[in-house]
Amino acid sequence: MYFGVSDMKPKKALIFDDEEMILDLLTEILTEKQFEVTAFPDPISFLSQQEKCSCHIESAPCFDVIITDNLMPGMTGLEFLERLKGFGCKLADNRKAIISGHLTEDDLIRAKKINVKVFHKPGNIYDLIQWLPDSK
Repeated sequence: MYFGVSDMKPKKALIFDDEEMILDLLTEILTEKQFEVTAFPDPISFLSQQEKCSCHIESAPCFDVIITDNLMPGMTGLEFLERLKGFGCKLADNRKAIISGHLTEDDLIRAKKINVKVFHKPGNIYDLIQWLPDSK
């Protein structure tokens, strides 16, 4: 290692929200926390670009965190996270989160079953920040 240069790989975040303002806010927060952010308005957009994620064939996860809204066009965030699990995603379940203002009791049960963190909208953004890896 050279002075001031780290050979650590950058942290990567994958985020989804169909509300542009929320997507921009999450991108800004994660960027400030030194994440490289990949953002989409919905999971279908991401899934149509499968080359973005290859952790089902690699030995390590493609992202360090995945944060998704739940109610989005084409597929809910919970459906997406369940699909990733089926694809063989190597990211630990506790590094995946749902942020939503519209979670039913069934949604909460599904989230608990797949062991993802739940954040409610509106909510305290500092709870999300504290949940991020390496946050102090």
